[in-house]
Amino acid sequence: MIFMQKKTVSFVRAALGMSITAACLSMTPSATAQSQLSLLSPVGLPVRQNSGTSFIMGGTAEAVVEDYNCMLRNPANLGFINKTIFSSQYIYDFTNIRESGAHTNFIEGYPEQISLGIPAGIIGTIGLSYNFTSNTSAKYRQKVQSIGFDTSTIKYESGIVLSGGTTAWQVGWGRELPKFMHLRIGASYERVYFASTQTVFRAVSDENSTVDSRDSTYSQLKCNGAVGGIMLPLGKLRVGLSGEYFFAGDLKVDNAIYSASSDTTNSFVYNSSVPVDHKFGSARMRLPPSLTAGASYMVNKECQVAADLGATFWNYYYSHGLLVDSRDDAAISFSSGFQYVPVPAIMNPKYRETIRYGAGFRYTQLPADKSSEYAVSVGTGLPIGRQNGLLTFGAEFGRRTNGNYSNLSENFGHLSISISGGHKWNKSSTGNY
Repeated sequence: MIFMQKKTVSFVRAALGMSITAACLSMTPSATAQSQLSLLSPVGLPVRQNSGTSFIMGGTAEAVVEDYNCMLRNPANLGFINKTIFSSQYIYDFTNIRESGAHTNFIEGYPEQISLGIPAGIIGTIGLSYNFTSNTSAKYRQKVQSIGFDTSTIKYESGIVLSGGTTAWQVGWGRELPKFMHLRIGASYERVYFASTQTVFRAVSDENSTVDSRDSTYSQLKCNGAVGGIMLPLGKLRVGLSGEYFFAGDLKVDNAIYSASSDTTNSFVYNSSVPVDHKFGSARMRLPPSLTAGASYMVNKECQVAADLGATFWNYYYSHGLLVDSRDDAAISFSSGFQYVPVPAIMNPKYRETIRYGAGFRYTQLPADKSSEYAVSVGTGLPIGRQNGLLTFGAEFGRRTNGNYSNLSENFGHLSISISGGHKWNKSSTGNY
């Protein structure tokens, strides 16, 4: 029995090598996936931290004064908030993968963020948020392949399923400094959780035997991070700057191989839920820091334009080989957008005159080398009640590519539904709300 287990493990590892090679290198047209480029990223594809308003502006928010942005992109925005606000957003992700003429469609939905802003008088404004910041979801399935030898033919089929991602819980603070050109400053602490499950399924068979195996790897990281930012109003122009830094944490990896095999020649059947090979690993890991600068300009009372430029420094990322490698330089991102409100400041406007309209464009380099995506977005914000809330609908359409695989591209669409609201409480003589 021990000999058969060792033989099974060897057979399983050989199959794993074939399936990984097929999935990550050849990428043949017979395969399907939720996102093949997600397989090449250490912690999955990045998810931008948007409110509904910033989403329809192409993800631009670094220097945009907006209550419902809370502290999602720049904690200094809290320094402009003087009422209790909340913001939430849900995303539907549509992906169309095209590879050598073949194509496949997928859909997934997830909550992206929930945020709160609470004024605390002369102290400033306190912010709380939950954010989904990266997505490892991927599915890969390959049709049956045959390899012929002199005396026999081996058939195998394989598939990979990944699920999980990175979430961050933040508590932050922002305040205005009236004596310093009305500069706003902000900072936040975040607790970051990364968890991902990767399962490789495969079946390998010849004329006499069959092995069905499952190689499951669970990865988990818990670490701390800090974000700081400033926003400075200069008349109709505003500029903003923020940076995010992560402290190293312990990455833990649990890998187990399960198998079921049969040998028709010797009438042997082996089937077990107990792993035939089980390994644990751990190492220090650090997520990459980032820096973003932005500017916004009020063209008039109705129209605002903005742009952001950022860099994520993947050359500071490490996992000591427990996760896949990333690019060894900074990943650059750029976004620009505008927002238009027909009549923003009269006592009794008509409802249609208070509807927000937005559009934007963004370009993002992804964690994997030579990978990038670009997208355009449009949307509208519908006021709720007496302009104490906003229901925002947005749509984003884009494309992902990788320079190492010229025959592969991923077209994607994101539909956003955001509900935000706020209320300004009566102010007492002591300055509290």
